[in-house]
Amino acid sequence: MPKRQSSFGSAAKGRLSDLPAIRFFLLTTLVLAGPGCDVANRQPRTPDTLVTQADLDDDIPRIEAKLDRLTGSKATLNRVTLLHLGCNSKPQRIRLIESAERTLFQAVPYWFDDEEGRFFRDLIRAKRERSPRLDLRILMDWTSPGTTGDLFGTKMVASLREITGGSLLLWNRPQWGRRFSPDILRNRMHEKLLVADGDKLIMGGMNVGEGNLQGGATRKGWHDTDILVEGPAAAEAQKVFLKLWELARYLESAAPFPAFREEETELLQSLFYKDDGRFSIRQMGDGRTMLKKIEGEIPFRHYLEDPAYFPPFPPRPDWKTPVRLIYDNTLVDRNPRTGKQFSKIMDTLTYSIRKAKRSIFLFIPYLTPHQDFLEELVAAARKDRFVVVITNSRRSIKIGEIPWKAGTSHYGKLLDGGVHLFEWQGHDDLFEIEKRAGCTIPDGNWPGRFIHSKVAVIDSDTCIVGSHNFNERSESLNNEVAALFTDHEIATQLINAFVEDLDLQEASRTVPCGDALFQRPQRVKRILPEDAERYMREHGGMARFLSRLQAYM
Repeated sequence: MPKRQSSFGSAAKGRLSDLPAIRFFLLTTLVLAGPGCDVANRQPRTPDTLVTQADLDDDIPRIEAKLDRLTGSKATLNRVTLLHLGCNSKPQRIRLIESAERTLFQAVPYWFDDEEGRFFRDLIRAKRERSPRLDLRILMDWTSPGTTGDLFGTKMVASLREITGGSLLLWNRPQWGRRFSPDILRNRMHEKLLVADGDKLIMGGMNVGEGNLQGGATRKGWHDTDILVEGPAAAEAQKVFLKLWELARYLESAAPFPAFREEETELLQSLFYKDDGRFSIRQMGDGRTMLKKIEGEIPFRHYLEDPAYFPPFPPRPDWKTPVRLIYDNTLVDRNPRTGKQFSKIMDTLTYSIRKAKRSIFLFIPYLTPHQDFLEELVAAARKDRFVVVITNSRRSIKIGEIPWKAGTSHYGKLLDGGVHLFEWQGHDDLFEIEKRAGCTIPDGNWPGRFIHSKVAVIDSDTCIVGSHNFNERSESLNNEVAALFTDHEIATQLINAFVEDLDLQEASRTVPCGDALFQRPQRVKRILPEDAERYMREHGGMARFLSRLQAYM
């Protein structure tokens, strides 16, 4: 099939220097030494993701039943507000924290000790002082202190633990008595949830830090996307949080827990799928000669009847958007017998792409997905769907070049299949204008150093927004959360964000700097076949090697 052309323009080229060899050596040593990290340990896509004629004919009951199975959740009516860029998410976060009356729960993998991290720490301190009876809890990944510069939790983590009166837990800290715990690269908490009073929720891609929350405002800000959900879906997020909280606390204790994967998985699936954490196991009795039956429970059920945690939801006319909260947990979403994992989020995205009739727009920060997802995008493009992917470039990616190089190994396949592929250019060109002209570009003119948004928009109608990067690491190693919702207005807003980022109107590409107005380079560069070929000539062997390690990026 001939390659399809587009009228989208290209932008200035640029590159950053290579990572020092020692960083690459340390990364690959960690990857290859990591215990039990078999990223192929994944079930094939379920038959539910197949699209039938009934789906194409818009058989709504059948589609809804299929989505029930794929997502593991039911659709509820809510009000959804798009919070694209941190400059829009930050004010709503402040509002939720200041207005919380009963409960305030936050699950976030990374809380940085920077301007925004300290601002929200102090905001929570003030809230705690005004509302001492507020049930305030924070759940972070156990790696957060090291990865945010707060090594050993001596700064931010300690401050937050003190402010919350000890109501801060680190998810899945290594406990050598737990079967899965030594596998330190797996079971990482990557979900981002801020839930107030069980009826208001902010979720998406944003951690607590300058990069995320100054997006669209300052030169430090990233390109990131959240949503505000008001209604029953927030209660579902509250359920997820409380289950994680009680599970994290239980795992840190000496309480009995199944020693084998099959029993362990059945227990966790009962907790997360059925709201029931009760279990019984057999352990060695006194004298180590007999087995005895032990009853245990991860204590979650008592929350369910308490309106302080799960308030009633009378119908409201402004709650019109059907939302499904999709939660993936690598300890839960797997076959108990074989251990093979599945991702409800990626299964749902695959189904949505297969069902698309016109267009598919994707922000993917790291273009390192499983091969079958790349094949879905190519198959959609070859069916004459308009498929657009915006990902990071060598210039914009801020965690080193390795994920970018791994992603370039897929460029040729996507372009040959008719996918329109663009790389985000970040702020380097704007820095160059400042340097050349000796002026300062004011706040509000910085589109984002780095694409961190995780967004899919299908047919200007269906949206998926969350923490999932649509790549191998999110699918194989991380716990993630996403919202699937149908809202034409928000889908249109997101498509407008894509169109704005593609920067098609050359006449509008200006930026103020000091007292002058300068021609601004495009925000994205369209990737052409010759670009993909050049990348492969420059580092093709390394790219192919890195693509085999892409789950760790």
